[in-house]
Formats: sequence, structure tokens, C-alpha cells
Amino acid sequence: MKIGSYLPSVVLLSTAMLFGGLGEWAKARWIQTSDIASEKPVKEVGAVSQERTPVKWIARRRPVLPAVLIVIATHLLGVLLFYIRTREWFITNQDIASPILCGVLSVIPLAALLMEPTSENTTAPIYLLLKSLNLCLASTVISIISVLNFSLAAVLAILLGLPLSLSSPSSKSSIRLAKYSLYILLGLSWLILGRQQIQDAVWNWEVLGVWFAPFVCVVYTPLVLQAAIVCLLPP
Repeated sequence: MKIGSYLPSVVLLSTAMLFGGLGEWAKARWIQTSDIASEKPVKEVGAVSQERTPVKWIARRRPVLPAVLIVIATHLLGVLLFYIRTREWFITNQDIASPILCGVLSVIPLAALLMEPTSENTTAPIYLLLKSLNLCLASTVISIISVLNFSLAAVLAILLGLPLSLSSPSSKSSIRLAKYSLYILLGLSWLILGRQQIQDAVWNWEVLGVWFAPFVCVVYTPLVLQAAIVCLLPP
């Protein structure tokens, strides 16, 4: 029996994201450098004699705290988003308030552009640690949701799997901002494009206790914002 016949594809995708996060975690720890000073070049015996420079693996420090603080801050921002989105004054004036709220939430993460790059040989870049936490957290969320709501888990795997795995910074500011804009569209465009649907979701939460609205605000949007911040951080 093939594994695909009894193991849901969503779980496979979440597992792949988990391994991707662990790979980024290992990548943040070790860096490969040329060790010219301590060793002599090694000559390979063959049809063509070549000299190759020996390499050395250096263990770097992983400053986890800044990445964890970014994760916490984005989810707190999601809590604030849900609180504002469920206020009566916001629902009454959502045609004006939604674009303003979307703009404010889009500007706040730009503070990541002010962060200074770390020493590549001694300290791991923050973006690697943040991406590792982001992928592992998203993988955990998808795995849990697949037990509770398989359809929602499938949608999350499609929306988060590839974008979160491809998030990366660039040395050019224009490319970083372009990538950031795409992730903002993925994470916040529902505020403008799905006003009626979100209003219905808020009603379902307040009256029926359906947790789709808080999930989108507190879980989905912060995960995408974390990937967006990865694109803004210095490489």
C-alpha cells in the first residue's frame, strides 16, 4: 500500500515545512569557510592535477531572542487586529476603516529595515532564525488543524507552504520591498477584498462561537507577516 493512500497530503506538506524549518535552524548554526591559514592545499590525484583549498565548518551563535520577540509581536498585532475588527464602530465604518487599518499594519513591520546586519562568521542572521521558527510554527498549526478541520488545513497548506518556504531577504532594498509587498497582499488583502465575508465570520464568532475569524487574525495573518519580515531583514 502506498503511503499516499492513507497519509493525508496536508500532513506531508506540514512535515516538509517542519524539515525545512529544521534545515534553516541547522544552517543558522554552521557556516562553511575556507581554512587557508591552518592547512595546506590538498592535491587531488587524477588525470588533471588540481589543488583544492580545505574547508572548515564554524559554529555560529544563534541569537534566538530577537526572532522570538518578532514572533510574539506579530501575534500580539494579530490579537489587536481581531479586537479592532470586532468593534461595532469599525464594522459600521469598515469601508473607510479597513483600508486605514490595512495600511497601518503594512507600515509597522517596516521597522525591520532599521536592524543592523550581524557578523556572518560569528553570529547567525536573524532572518534564518525567524524563518526557522516561522516554518516550524506553521507546520505545527497545519498538523493540528488537519485533525479538526481538514478543509481549512488544506487551504492553509496551499497558502502558507510555498510562500513561507521561499521567503528570503535580498541585498537590494528594492527587491526586499517588492517581496514584502507580495506577502502583505497575501496576509492583509482580505481586510479590503473580503469585508462582507469577514463581517459574517465575526457574527459567527459572536453568536455561534465559530473560531474562523480569530484564527485568521491571530494565527494566519501573523504567520504571513513573519515571512514578510524575513524578506525585510538584512541578509
